[in-house]
Amino acid sequence: MLLVLAGRFATKFGQVKRVTNRLFSDRYLFVTNIIISASLSGVGDAIEQKLHIGRKKEEEEEFDYVRSKNMCLSGITVGILTHKWYKWLDGKYPGRTLDIVKIKVLLDTLVFSPLQICTFFSTMGLLEKSDV
Repeated sequence: MLLVLAGRFATKFGQVKRVTNRLFSDRYLFVTNIIISASLSGVGDAIEQKLHIGRKKEEEEEFDYVRSKNMCLSGITVGILTHKWYKWLDGKYPGRTLDIVKIKVLLDTLVFSPLQICTFFSTMGLLEKSDV
């Protein structure tokens, strides 16, 4: 019985590994990164809303689906930008030595992070029809 379960687990694990390898291959990486970015943005917002609503006992507050949709859409724009940035960064500075990693972290912090933050707020401003 235990061997049968172990065999099934190994088979499922192998299937998951094959799918994961395919999704993170060069052919599908762009779409995979965008889906991950949009999903994390939407799920993160949903968790925050549920926690916020749970704390407010005296007021009736409903889940804001438009807000979560906007977060998913901003996750798409940020995901596109982030994918392109890291592809460029890895092409410009290949390798994983400590010195290369330091350069990448420094560039990411000083150059890309401000751009990413501006992209997020600009996207949210456009989606919420507010002044950008």
